[in-house]
Amino acid sequence: MDTPTNIIFRSLSAIYSGTISGDNLHPHLYFSETNKTSSYYGFRLHEVIPTRLIIRFIVEGKKTIVDMLWLVDDAISKSQCHAHFSIKSKEIHVEGEVKEYVSTVKNDATITACYQDLLTLPDFFDQVIVGTPNKTPSKLASELRINIENLPTKLYAFSRTVLNTKEVNDEHYQDVAIDSYLAMIDLVHRSFELMSQHSQKNNGDLVFCVRCGEKLPSSSVYCPICGSKQT
Repeated sequence: MDTPTNIIFRSLSAIYSGTISGDNLHPHLYFSETNKTSSYYGFRLHEVIPTRLIIRFIVEGKKTIVDMLWLVDDAISKSQCHAHFSIKSKEIHVEGEVKEYVSTVKNDATITACYQDLLTLPDFFDQVIVGTPNKTPSKLASELRINIENLPTKLYAFSRTVLNTKEVNDEHYQDVAIDSYLAMIDLVHRSFELMSQHSQKNNGDLVFCVRCGEKLPSSSVYCPICGSKQT
């Protein structure tokens, strides 16, 4: 296992301890091929909101691009939404059918803190997208080489980060990179939670479990199926 791959595996294991199992998961169905040297890894993540994760490593000269695609299989979302976190714009761009949702994402303390943490390592963070495939601009999907029309889920996330190939063997660099990936995972999870809550509010007295998607009375505190606390 090379060092960039090891950094990713260590980052995932810190959060998904005991939940990772390797699978191919048909990455070429969701990612367009590039002219660069690339490799793929697939995971099934149990007991967390995102249930599948596909990672693409692209070697490009002195840097390794790491693309991560999260697929939420059981998401029940009738609302169209799109949150785009980008280093280029230096701001959070959010679109949704309800202004309250847009305001919630932009002003959430966890998201703001994680977004700032991603800017700690120079040239590391590129962008994160969280939302429904039908809300993602086709031009953006094309630039990132995602086959957006093939995504089989109603809710997904995509992240792109860059590791400096010359520095990855430095222990301090590895530690900072792992912390940055943990912040990015927290950003994705929190975004999923807010979008699930937004979907629940639009479905009257019945809501859906934020983790497994089971229909519940709106007054539910815990899900009787998976046991998760409803926020």
